[in-house]
Amino acid sequence: MAKVDILARDPKAVAHLRRQLPRGRLGLIFGSGASRELGFPNWAELVDGIAKNKDVDGESIVARFVEKGPGGTPITRSLASITQILFNEFRQKALTRKNLQPPLTFLEEQSLKTEWLQIVHGELYKAVDHKARSEKIFSQTWIRW
Repeated sequence: MAKVDILARDPKAVAHLRRQLPRGRLGLIFGSGASRELGFPNWAELVDGIAKNKDVDGESIVARFVEKGPGGTPITRSLASITQILFNEFRQKALTRKNLQPPLTFLEEQSLKTEWLQIVHGELYKAVDHKARSEKIFSQTWIRW
């Protein structure tokens, strides 16, 4: 693999990232290979987990739209579109549960989005061993350059 001088190629991006670190606003996003090594689900597993959440109750939606292709990937709908459908299902159920009527106030809408993000976060970190994850990250033995 060719060595790349990222500072020479993208100095503005590097400077921006460096400014974000002391602010606590720097996050790295890895491809699914790294994520799996750290205990995170792949996207299909994440969508299945979200669908099974009691506040989403969307297993029938996933079953209706997902015909499993090679490796369990959907061939009838993208995972992105299924996730959007699941969010819409969650939102409708939350409106009923909270007895809310559209149009929603800004705070009501943000509250629903926060609940959704908590569901996603819960599914992402459900099977993650935080101590083992930290040890792997700081040892860097799991990184394959």
